[in-house]
Amino acid sequence: MIEIDQDEALYRAMLDEPWFIGELEPKELQNKTIQNFLINIFDQAHEEAYRRNRSRWGIKYERELENALFHPGRNLLRLLKKYKRNLIRNTTS
Repeated sequence: MIEIDQDEALYRAMLDEPWFIGELEPKELQNKTIQNFLINIFDQAHEEAYRRNRSRWGIKYERELENALFHPGRNLLRLLKKYKRNLIRNTTS
């Protein structure tokens, strides 16, 4: 790596190498694949597109996000209490 960094000709030769083996772009990186992926996302009905983690951690995350957005004062108080609790715990141990 240092050698390539210090040798302009070697660096240019490396840049001229094909990006992919056999110069074939993988299907996953082709424009059409990415375009189809994005069309699938944006053309779905809202009910079909709704993908949220509804397990324990997903619900907890959504609750914390809602509190931060819609109840900033309450959220700040909760964070300060948590910080105080951790501070006390760390100084006593």
